[in-house]
This record gives sequence, structure tokens and C-alpha cells, in this order.
Amino acid sequence: MAKPITLCLTIGDGKGLFSQTLINFPSLVTTDIGGQYDSAETFTSLVDALISGYIARIGLVVDIPLPLGIKTEADPNADIEEGAKFIWRSQDGFTSENRIPTFNEDFIVPSTTQVNFVQEVMDFWVAMVAYARDSRDTPLDTLLFAQEDFGRSRT
Repeated sequence: MAKPITLCLTIGDGKGLFSQTLINFPSLVTTDIGGQYDSAETFTSLVDALISGYIARIGLVVDIPLPLGIKTEADPNADIEEGAKFIWRSQDGFTSENRIPTFNEDFIVPSTTQVNFVQEVMDFWVAMVAYARDSRDTPLDTLLFAQEDFGRSRT
């Protein structure tokens, strides 16, 4: 059975801050290519009527099976608010960022907030440069910033 699609809306407020909401579409499955955009457009209009902010981005998330060998439970001290932020520059100079929640503090240089470039972090960096792109589909080529980042939890 095909997995359902999730609509991801990024909503901006009057202070320039953004938050995301996810809406699962149990009847919209990965094989329903033609209905994805129509359903997202319809639902986005409904949400737009309910908010005082604005919808800055619409995305569709397709679940895929988790690979074997990854953790299936969090460490007892894992905290969603503790993370690491990475800021990247694309080939044409545009910057983008991503934050990884529950980032392992063993990968932070002691007495600093800097990410330690141990093998696991370097593997991530190499993969980002090799495969990831910014929101305009331009390849990333430089890591500008990597440090511990404390964010608020999302519910």
C-alpha cells in the first residue's frame, strides 16, 4: 500500500519569524501524482483564510521506508531543543541553512559552541555538498557556519 502524502506549510508572521505546520492527507497517496498539487492548492487556500500571517512556502512530503541499521529509539538524554545549525553557500553565493535537532554533544568542541569536524560530521558535510541544493535548486559548495544551536521545541 502506498504511503500518504503530507502537506508542509511554512507560515510567516509580522516579526519576520517562520513556523511550519504539517497536514497529513490519508487519501492522497504517492501514486496520485495528478491530485497532489490540486489538493495542496485547495488546502492552502483554506489555511490562508484562518491565519493572520502568510504562507511563505508549500511543500509535499513523501514518506519512504527507514533504512535498516539506524536507531529506533532516542538516547535518554536526547533533547529536541539542543541541536546544531549549519549555514551553506551555494555556487552562486546564495545562503541557506539547516538545523539538526538532538545533535550529539560529543560532536561539539569542548568549552565552545563549535561543531567538531570528526568523521561523522565530515561525512555529512561531504554528502551535503555532493547532493544537496538550496531552495532555488542551486548546488551547495561551501559550509560557512557550523555550531551548537538551542531552539524551541515545536508541538
